[in-house]
Amino acid sequence: MRIDTRGPAFAKASGGRTGGLIALRCRVPDALSPKAASVRAVVENSHGTAVRRFARATKKMGAWHGVTWRPSPSGAFRCVVCAEDLADNAQRNSGGAKVVVH
Repeated sequence: MRIDTRGPAFAKASGGRTGGLIALRCRVPDALSPKAASVRAVVENSHGTAVRRFARATKKMGAWHGVTWRPSPSGAFRCVVCAEDLADNAQRNSGGAKVVVH
């Protein structure tokens, strides 16, 4: 018998221009769960303040998923992804990726 005790999360770097749409992509891998119970993504500025939050319901594990964001300020941001699997295990480390807006 295998017990699921590890949670998922992984994000992909992206970039774009102020006022344009930027695709924020994440992958939620987990060896024992077929789906993620919840997936949350937060875009943070260089000070660590949340600029935009996204929440998604159940998603398929192992596939790339995405949301679009239209940034108003330029600068360097970080997209942090948090997910829980069907066994309610949150990942130990949040997956994060750099987002550069020109």
